[in-house]
Amino acid sequence: FEPARTHDVSPGGAKVVMMGEKRFTVGDRVELAVAWSDEAVVTKESMITARVVRTGPALDGQTLALQFEHTMSLDGAMLDPAA
Repeated sequence: FEPARTHDVSPGGAKVVMMGEKRFTVGDRVELAVAWSDEAVVTKESMITARVVRTGPALDGQTLALQFEHTMSLDGAMLDPAA
């Protein structure tokens, strides 16, 4: 796991600033753990799979633009692509 700060979040992706030592490249697959509720523990159901579509520098790490593999609602629920 790497520490990160989430910035812009939309149903299709997110911008995050990675604060750890690891560097990512375009095309990398990542799993993002998002605390959608006030619970102290993030559950497996809160994990979102995404691909890195853009990278950039940040003062305290690396900026990543992520595209979610499945569209999400902003409350963390997976949206049905057939709907």
